Amino acid sequence: MTPAPCRSPHPRPDSRGIAAAVVTNLIWGAFPIYFSLLLPAGAGEIVAARIVLSFAMLVLLATIARRWRRIAEAARSPRTLLLLAGAGAVVALNWLLYVTAIEVGRVLEASLAYFITPIISALLGSVLLRERASRLFWVSVGIAGGGVLVLIAGYGQTPWIGLAMSVTFAIYGLLKRLVGPRVAPVDGLVLETGAVAPFAIAFGFHLAASGQLITGSAGSAHALLMLGLAVVSLAPFITFGIAAARLQLTRLGFIGYITPMLVFVAGLTYFGEDMPLFRWIGFGVTWIALAVFAVDTWRGTRRR
Repeated sequence: MTPAPCRSPHPRPDSRGIAAAVVTNLIWGAFPIYFSLLLPAGAGEIVAARIVLSFAMLVLLATIARRWRRIAEAARSPRTLLLLAGAGAVVALNWLLYVTAIEVGRVLEASLAYFITPIISALLGSVLLRERASRLFWVSVGIAGGGVLVLIAGYGQTPWIGLAMSVTFAIYGLLKRLVGPRVAPVDGLVLETGAVAPFAIAFGFHLAASGQLITGSAGSAHALLMLGLAVVSLAPFITFGIAAARLQLTRLGFIGYITPMLVFVAGLTYFGEDMPLFRWIGFGVTWIALAVFAVDTWRGTRRR
């Protein structure tokens, strides 16, 4: 779920692009199940391991691809460095919220976050970047707000994890948008992950020193799954890059709804979370908002 790089407005779609987009979203959709297998470790430990292992693999990729000169050039701009550091911090918080949602049995709430993130992203673009928004878009925002209110009324409390997940990822997209195409995706990932890696390493040492570190004491299978975080975290970024280069944004966006649908199904079946009537109504209203948003996006693309 990362912003698409700039490319020609009418890329030629092909089977490889569609396959890459589907694979990306299948991996993202399987994250709740994968993360649940790590839960002898706490959310903080899982996220710290994900950051450190991802950074190590990114350093390896950057070295193989000989990207360090480009990375150094990008790092010379204080503005770019600040934006990417902010992006790294925000996406780390997003990951922490995601794993916490799984840890406390609120996977359905996490799926809600993925459903409404496109609308939140467009709302930020309209308010902060002064992007033009149609009346139909504002209708979708109002409907989505109504869906959230239904969920609040049913829960008796605000679904803060889902809302915080959607807002943090929308902010991440905004920061990456402000960085723009002058920084290649891999270069940006190296810098944004490197900005938070020292904190993740320090947290890991804290857990080890206080006897709270689970990794290494929960069996070899658990340790291998923790090591696999690097692959399952970075592989979708690679396949997404392939898809983004070959598909129109509308097609890519529609395929992107595979992820929240899979997370939703996992919450219902694998995790067995309750789905009372108010949740069905709240999610149903949210899906109507997404349908309106999708129609507005499609119409805007056709006009261009």
